[in-house]
Amino acid sequence: MRIHRQADSARLYGASALACLLACVVPSIPAFAQDISGMAADVPTGSQMLLAADTLVYDNDNQTVTAVGGVQIDYGGNRLVAQRVEYNRSTKRLVASGNVEVINSDGTKIYSQHVDITDDFADGFVNALRVETVDKAYFAAESAERMGGVLTTFHNGVYTACEPCEDQPDKAPTWRIKARKIIWNGEKKTVRFENSNFEFFGFPIAYLPAFEIADPTVKRKSGFLIPGIAYKSDLGLGVKVPYYFALSPTYDLTVTGSGYTKQGFLGEAEWRQRFNNGQYSLKIAGIRQEDPDEFIDDDGRNVDSGAAGDPNEFRGMMGTKGQFAINPRWDFGWDVLLQTDKNFSRTYAIEDFGDSVHRSSIYLTGLNGRNYFDVRAMRFEVQEETLPDDPTARAGKQPWVLPSLDYAYIPDMAVGGGQLSLNVNAQAISRDRL
Repeated sequence: MRIHRQADSARLYGASALACLLACVVPSIPAFAQDISGMAADVPTGSQMLLAADTLVYDNDNQTVTAVGGVQIDYGGNRLVAQRVEYNRSTKRLVASGNVEVINSDGTKIYSQHVDITDDFADGFVNALRVETVDKAYFAAESAERMGGVLTTFHNGVYTACEPCEDQPDKAPTWRIKARKIIWNGEKKTVRFENSNFEFFGFPIAYLPAFEIADPTVKRKSGFLIPGIAYKSDLGLGVKVPYYFALSPTYDLTVTGSGYTKQGFLGEAEWRQRFNNGQYSLKIAGIRQEDPDEFIDDDGRNVDSGAAGDPNEFRGMMGTKGQFAINPRWDFGWDVLLQTDKNFSRTYAIEDFGDSVHRSSIYLTGLNGRNYFDVRAMRFEVQEETLPDDPTARAGKQPWVLPSLDYAYIPDMAVGGGQLSLNVNAQAISRDRL
């Protein structure tokens, strides 16, 4: 027996169909996979489902409920839009088809043509999957299937963090990762890529038969991180592969190897450690360039290939940052960059130290109510592609600030029926060139 209802809005209470659908597709975000059961947990207890459709069909003989035409379902802050949604109470399966769009409560958008999933989201199939996350990560797959509530397999998947071009949305992004198969293991919390290629402007530049990373639900686990791709005319095409060592709950190490087609191998390492009252990090990087002549300018001068006098000399850097609370009122910290030449960190885009101007400083800061004290030594490191004798060069003209003092004091007691404030600012600078 079938019952047809024309419905602009029909309320369904206690239903779990949309939660199951969301739980199926959300595993692909933000880095291919999330914990599927976590989606159901995100839906508030006792949430009501609002269903809007052109036609609502109850088939008691076949135990199905079907919404057809402009279907829109809102449940727990999530929304599903499709041309047709059918839930079979006998088989406990939900099928959505026709321009399926799911908008998660966090803003993530998921698109598909066909979704078929069990109501316990242990097994299912998604066809033509496409995901746009709130942090501008994009993922697509021809199909995805879930088996046993543990394994989710994406077939012919593509991942990139580059936004589609507005004028040519079908144009290949700057970079992307394409894999024949992506397997997410919800039990082991791993994502495995099989037969994967790294593409740059649509051209494959590196092939990996298989590699495995921890899924985004794992906060700390040793393993490879997502590789990166870069290009500069004087460095060539570069591929960066980081490996993370989760050595302890309070400290870790990341080692990164980068290969450049023109300059060779760049090695990096970063150590991070936390304490009860603060944290610090130490980063080192170095390279022996294979082709320094790539840095020669139009006038035949080698402006950015290393230390003066020996462009083939090893180039490198050491940078460290730290901040510690001496007590509730006083903080001590630093941000220091040391490098073999003035532009190494910017040339090789060393993270946290690659800005055109980096301020190295050591400081002591105190705050007590309305009173403030800050003393620091600092220097501005200008990273530029100019020779030292160039009149426009700025690096050699930067002073040392030894020290800079800021002090503000306001007595708690009124003075002469009013308020007294004392503000002091003093700086001592030293420079070799004007």
